Amino acid sequence: IANHEARKPKSPSVISMSLSAAYSVSLNNAAKKGVEAGLHVVSAAGNEDADACTRSPASANKAGTTSPHAITVGASTLDDKEASFSNWGACVDILAPGQLLVSATNQDNTGTQTLTGTSMAAPLVSGTLAKMLQAFPTLTPEGAKAQLNSLVQKKNIAVKSGKGTTGGL
Repeated sequence: IANHEARKPKSPSVISMSLSAAYSVSLNNAAKKGVEAGLHVVSAAGNEDADACTRSPASANKAGTTSPHAITVGASTLDDKEASFSNWGACVDILAPGQLLVSATNQDNTGTQTLTGTSMAAPLVSGTLAKMLQAFPTLTPEGAKAQLNSLVQKKNIAVKSGKGTTGGL
């Protein structure tokens, strides 16, 4: 964050936080500080089939807060449903594909592996956001979030909390 603040002129940057931990003030503050510094922060919602507002850094995105916050990403399935493992609730901003995605492996330079989780969904949103910022580099984090939400396909998805939500896929 300090390096980003020191750069003149500032160029848009995206932080992709593919992690989920028990509620942590420190982790939430790190995400909030990044957004307040003008960075575009994307966070995985977590894979515990629980309220994302009980996890960090997803809980840095609590509904009703007045400060800007990260874009928190839940996972959808191959058939555009909310994934059974994905965390859910008011702290989730958007759903993205998170099932059976081919990724690089750390075993060698050319291998691949198939993975599932919100830590796979969040980088898809991070990459989309980075491409969007290439075209619109002056978007603020809140403006970029609004622009991203205006571009996604909206579907009415029943979340595990029993409430309907409009999630982007």
